[in-house]
Amino acid sequence: MKACIIRPLRRISGECVVGCKYCSLIFVITVAFLFIHDALNLSPATVAIAEGIAFLLVGGKKMPKVLEHVEWKTLLFLGGTFHSRWWTG
Repeated sequence: MKACIIRPLRRISGECVVGCKYCSLIFVITVAFLFIHDALNLSPATVAIAEGIAFLLVGGKKMPKVLEHVEWKTLLFLGGTFHSRWWTG
């Protein structure tokens, strides 16, 4: 079993699993903002972008490694598809 640098929340097959202590809070705040975004005159996209920025900020030193595993081609494809669908109605 490997030694963990940070005290792990749990171990899965011998690996350290360290959770983000602020991630649940960010998620709950995001869901709340999605319910009240009309009253605040915000779009759901603005709420989602703010959530993404918050996760990047709390991600810490591991975030560059996490971003290496993101499927950017798929995200750009879906973003372009939904964006063009939104503009054409």
